[in-house]
Amino acid sequence: MDDVLARVLEGKVLALERGLHLGLLSLADVLAECRELLERGDCPEDLRVRVQALQLRARGGPVN
Repeated sequence: MDDVLARVLEGKVLALERGLHLGLLSLADVLAECRELLERGDCPEDLRVRVQALQLRARGGPVN
């Protein structure tokens, strides 16, 4: 993954983890963006884990 793209995506994930909704930033959009990278296998492991936690939270599941 391009370092700049990774940092941008990580910033979006961090904002969602903290409950911030910045303008057009939505959980669905970020998850779709992350899902695409995950399917390509082009996502750092730590970011993948954080995205999975956000997905669980969105479904109302427990998050560690």
